[in-house]
Amino acid sequence: MSRHEGAGARGAARCRLGALARGLRTGWSVAARSLGVIVVLLVLNEALGWGWDAATGSASSPPVAQRILVGEAPAPAKGSAPTQPLDPLAASPQLRGYPWAREFFREFADAADLYAPFRAEANGDFRGRYLNVDDGVRRSYEPKVAAGHPAPTLTFYGGSTMWGEAQRDGWTIPSVVARLAAAAGFPIRVVNRGVRGYVSWDEALLFEDDLANRPRPDFAVFYDGWNDTSLQSLAEVVGQPTQYLVTGVRGRLAARDKAERQALSEPGSHQRAERNQLPARTALRDLWNRYQRHSLVQKFLGKVHDLFATAPAGAAALPQDTATDRAGRAAARVYLRARRISLALAADHRVRTVFFWQPQQNTYDPTSPRHAADPLVRAPTINIADAMGDRAGEVYLDGGHTNELGARLVAEAMWKHLEPLVRAWYRAHG
Repeated sequence: MSRHEGAGARGAARCRLGALARGLRTGWSVAARSLGVIVVLLVLNEALGWGWDAATGSASSPPVAQRILVGEAPAPAKGSAPTQPLDPLAASPQLRGYPWAREFFREFADAADLYAPFRAEANGDFRGRYLNVDDGVRRSYEPKVAAGHPAPTLTFYGGSTMWGEAQRDGWTIPSVVARLAAAAGFPIRVVNRGVRGYVSWDEALLFEDDLANRPRPDFAVFYDGWNDTSLQSLAEVVGQPTQYLVTGVRGRLAARDKAERQALSEPGSHQRAERNQLPARTALRDLWNRYQRHSLVQKFLGKVHDLFATAPAGAAALPQDTATDRAGRAAARVYLRARRISLALAADHRVRTVFFWQPQQNTYDPTSPRHAADPLVRAPTINIADAMGDRAGEVYLDGGHTNELGARLVAEAMWKHLEPLVRAWYRAHG
């Protein structure tokens, strides 16, 4: 190769290298600009999603049930000022005829729940004028039973409507059932095991615990529907058993993990890198989940799915499958699973069960999850959704809680089905 040819080759190589460098610079510049655009779009998507939630009041993550006390602090000494403001139900027009109502809700504000494994909460003991709980059992009306004469025991399970929110001890649903039985000449002993916020799945777990640790009742009465359908409407994972307090529990666990990560990151922490791997992955997953919950794009895609999701072949005549419908059907499926567990437990322990599907204010509203759930909840569950008759406007304090008149109407509807069973018990026991 001549000197001129060598110089030409070197020049061509420099040109190629220069072109490659310029290409790389251009590529990096385009990549940097693209990355910047992506970051801006991601931030804008999240910001607009937060703005949408703030404007509509419809955050994607399920709200914690604000009116369920978790037992953050021990109940104050009796007679002291309540640590919580009075429940908004205290001002309900349907309580104007009950002069004791505000005092009840002062006691209610002082009553704290306890932590219960697998069930999240349990009734804490409390002493008051209108509200008393002993060993997790709400006080009930006790009929006079002659010494030496047996009487059947009925244990009642349910949420706050069974527990008796806005009702005095002696006028809850179980208490009124006991009064009706005594008036009919068949006294019974009732045990009120209702817990605020409970759904059928919690009740099945509580029933199992009671059978293992408490005297066996003759009858177990379950009262469900409102909490079950409402909770599935709020749940992040629809169709699975969950609890009203799950968001708060998850928040506490996340705070614990954060504290542990901070402690492990301090100088002198042993095996810091290895022990931080799992919390770091958990933190990234939680961050992504939070981002998705507020993503405007995610919200838009969900709306598009609800509007344009295609029905299966031959299903054109079916009503539109909305999120509310799906929540209702999911609630029914979970309820049936819980009922199956309770029935199996009752069979093992020879306890007669009675299941009631409760009334609520929007029972017949086609936009309510109850509308989709009710047709799926069949025998042996007894639907008493029409228990209020034409008096619904007099009794409902909100979507499901009632005053004492409402408790009486429900108890009367229950007693129609319980009375034959109680009479049969008396015949069998002489």
